[in-house]
Amino acid sequence: MSASASRSAIKSGGNSVRAETRIIYPFWDLAPPVIPARSRLYALEPIGVGSAEVESLSSYLLRLAAEHCLPVSAMFEEMIAPLVWEPRPASPGFIVHNAARALNGMGTTAAACVQALESLTTRTDLRWLTTMIWQGVFTIQYWLRPARAWCPACFESQRREERVIFEPLLWASRVVTVCPTHKRALVTVCPHCRDESPPLTRKSRIGYCPKCLRWLGSMDDAEQPPNESLTVDLDWRIWAAKAAGELFAAPPAMVAPPQRSTLRETIARCVDHFTNGCIRAFARHFGIVDDLLRLCLKKQTPPGVEMALRISYVSGVSPLELVTGTAVFPDPASRQEMFVYPSTQHIYGKHRRYGQERLILEEALNETPPPSPAEVAARLLYRPTSSFRHAHPELYRQIKARHTAFRQEQKRPRMIKLVIKGLVAERIINAALQEHPPPSTLEVARRIGYSESKGLKQRFPEFHRQITDRHDQYQKQLDEAVRNCFQLAMSEDPPPTVPELARRLGFIADWTLKARYPDLCRALDARRPEYRQRRLSQIETILKQACHERPAPTLKELARRCGYQSCMALSESFPEICRQISARFAAERKEWLVHAKAQLLSALDEAIPPSVKELSRRLGYAQGRMYKHFPEDCAELSARRSRYLKEENIKRKQQRREEIRRSIIELHAQGIYPSLRRVGNRLSKPSGMSGSFDIEVFREVMSELGIQMTRK
Repeated sequence: MSASASRSAIKSGGNSVRAETRIIYPFWDLAPPVIPARSRLYALEPIGVGSAEVESLSSYLLRLAAEHCLPVSAMFEEMIAPLVWEPRPASPGFIVHNAARALNGMGTTAAACVQALESLTTRTDLRWLTTMIWQGVFTIQYWLRPARAWCPACFESQRREERVIFEPLLWASRVVTVCPTHKRALVTVCPHCRDESPPLTRKSRIGYCPKCLRWLGSMDDAEQPPNESLTVDLDWRIWAAKAAGELFAAPPAMVAPPQRSTLRETIARCVDHFTNGCIRAFARHFGIVDDLLRLCLKKQTPPGVEMALRISYVSGVSPLELVTGTAVFPDPASRQEMFVYPSTQHIYGKHRRYGQERLILEEALNETPPPSPAEVAARLLYRPTSSFRHAHPELYRQIKARHTAFRQEQKRPRMIKLVIKGLVAERIINAALQEHPPPSTLEVARRIGYSESKGLKQRFPEFHRQITDRHDQYQKQLDEAVRNCFQLAMSEDPPPTVPELARRLGFIADWTLKARYPDLCRALDARRPEYRQRRLSQIETILKQACHERPAPTLKELARRCGYQSCMALSESFPEICRQISARFAAERKEWLVHAKAQLLSALDEAIPPSVKELSRRLGYAQGRMYKHFPEDCAELSARRSRYLKEENIKRKQQRREEIRRSIIELHAQGIYPSLRRVGNRLSKPSGMSGSFDIEVFREVMSELGIQMTRK
């Protein structure tokens, strides 16, 4: 074998070996992987969802802020508020303060906060931390507490067992007043600072008072018997707390949201079952307000949660059965002991005539034409018709439905005829043509029943043209009036702002003017800097003149001269001049203090010391200012003035005594009886002897001389 042949054989053998050991790998997917969306906040899991001790949304927010090492106010205002409020409120405390009470409720604030938190945490179960699912089923009033409430034993047990400390949604409800676990009343006042706190504040922490920052948990009274204030209705309170827990635990497992109509129908069935439709007797037995129950059954207001719990408690059914309409009520006789007030003979009297009345009502259902409920009530001698409705609700609804359908059948041909002829539409259009300000074509079309003005134009083209012309003419007049108002505003001094001008024209906000007349608004706003500069020049002139006034005025006085309420604006605009005025006033004040001190010392050395009021009048300053700066000297001057007046009074009395004595002796020596009138005429000041001092001196002298007093 030649060398070339051997090399070719080796080469072919190597190729066969490489072909046998070749491995085929799968193709690589070079497309970028789909990365799930990341949440801005940590997706913290809520506590107790689907149980009676489900966590409240305010508690979840506090725990979420603690996990991020942020104050709850910073998280709420910087992350949640921009997604809830648009535009954002100017005051930082406004957000937390106004959202605190509504956060756990069923209103728009709670829904917006839940949506914001779910978008920030990418969780979908935060709505169960509120009462949103019961919106429309129960009334929103008196649902949540205005202040924070808690169970100290629950806080302490969570802390000792090293569990996560949280606040259940039960504590936020008004109907829950006791803790169902420890059977003690919920606390709303801090035991340390004796103050209440709202559900959420800027310094809130779970388990701590937001005002004194001290721990609120305690087991001192957890195992003690309940206090006397709760023993009267303790069973009801504990049952209400557990029933409310069932309502809070049920929403996650519900297939469909509850309906208000179902609850109302169940309550109506309960009224029929226990009191034969008598609302007053039912409210009396079940301990609820009959007016609220009547409004609920009339579909005017939704029932309150406390009313529903009270009905469930007395009737013996669970609140969930009451809400879902699956309640089966027991025999009324078996629940007599639960009634707040016992039954009366009036109810049993209705039962005795119930069979006869039912026969009459069934006959009325077959009459043609069908009678009205008022006619049937008159046959049964019911006054008013509501008594008939309460006694036979089902038959009443059937009779009313037949009569309503009959009346509608009677009205339908006439209404169809009116609509075909367009009489109703013409009346609406004619009325719109008389209105001022004239409505637009879209408004008139919606009054008639069209969703757009196109239908009005096709059906009534002439009226559409009249309405359009009238509305356009009004808009032109309004535009002319607005432009004239802008021209007058441009000549005013000072020029008004755009919001002020909008209020003059009757607009609610200034955005209408800014949207329709942007050039005029910019021109008016351009005058404000000119006026501000001119105004600052005038104020600067006033301040410079004040630098040479004597006495030097204060900054407060100058602020009032310039039209400001405080001197802050002057200090910010003219700091140097204000410092000069303040320094000048301080220097004059020192001079005045020295001068006033010297006058005070001089007044202390005067023979007849003046009063502080008189000295203040001499100096030209207020009396209070003297007492403020020289309290000791003014007190000494007042004391010296008082001593001087006291001494002068003693001298005057002594002189008066000697003068009266001398006059009595002289009259007696002349053989004339010294009567009060004669003695008073001889005095240097013949003002009579009517004073108590003069009469006392007169009696002393007459007694001393032994002269008998007579009535002369």
